[in-house]
Formats: sequence, structure tokens, C-alpha cells
Amino acid sequence: MTIPVSEGAALLNRVRESVATRIIGQEAAIDDVLKAVPGFTLFPSRTGVRTLDAATHAADRWMREANSSKDHWIFAAGGFPEAHGEASQERAIWSALAWGTSRPQIKGLVVSEAGDYGTITGLRAPDGHLRRATFAVMTAMRGLREAQPVAPTLRVQQ
Repeated sequence: MTIPVSEGAALLNRVRESVATRIIGQEAAIDDVLKAVPGFTLFPSRTGVRTLDAATHAADRWMREANSSKDHWIFAAGGFPEAHGEASQERAIWSALAWGTSRPQIKGLVVSEAGDYGTITGLRAPDGHLRRATFAVMTAMRGLREAQPVAPTLRVQQ
């Protein structure tokens, strides 16, 4: 699912408001949202991608057993470029994208993090260069846009 920048900014503002609400102590609203939207976090472990595979298999089993009609999300997907290298981060994100887009229940995916501003897992490195995973995300977005079904148009010749 691709959304325009303006919608993304509006979503970010709603998330910030929700986080602020939680910080003030009104946790019920956030908890209700989290309970309403089932989802997963897909990251490799320190030992590599085996745990990512295990997580996707567990998510498949959970979705099959839950038999829920709710939309599911991948709340965070990413890798650890400083520990495993940028290629590993790219493969981990691509794996999560491939898994998520092949499941009709999965309606969205959040790639974590945008930049290395408090973490070392971002798509933009501290020196400012875009990591390889950024281009994988851009390729996936382009592919999803191209795969969107287009409504047939009827043209009447005069």
C-alpha cells in the first residue's frame, strides 16, 4: 500500500498524538487500537535470518488458526546493517516485503527506521548515504503501484 506524503504526514501526526496521549497516562485509547489491528514485527536476530523465517512461519500459523477477517499489518520490518551489513538489512526487508505482499490479510508494512538518529538500523546511514535497503523499498513501492488494478475505461468512438 502506497500513500501520498500528505497522508503519511497526517498519519504520523495521529501517531504522535497517540503517543503523547499514552505518555500523559491515557493508555486505553492506544491499547484499543493495538488490539483492533493484529500485526507482526519481522527482524532477524543476532544469529541471522533463521529467526525471521521462524517468525513468518509462526505468523502464518497464527493467521490460519485465528481465521480473523481483520486487516493485519507488519508494524516493523528491518535489519541490522551495522552488525550484519547493508546487504543483510536489504535482504531482511525484502523478505518481509515478499512475505507480506503474498498474504492477502497483510494490508501494510512499516519499514523501521528511516534514519540513524537514535538507532543504527536506519535506511539512511549517519554519514547521510542511503543504504541499499532504501532502493529495495523504492523498487517494492514501484512494483506495488504498477500492480494496482486499473478500472477498465469505456471509450465511445464518435
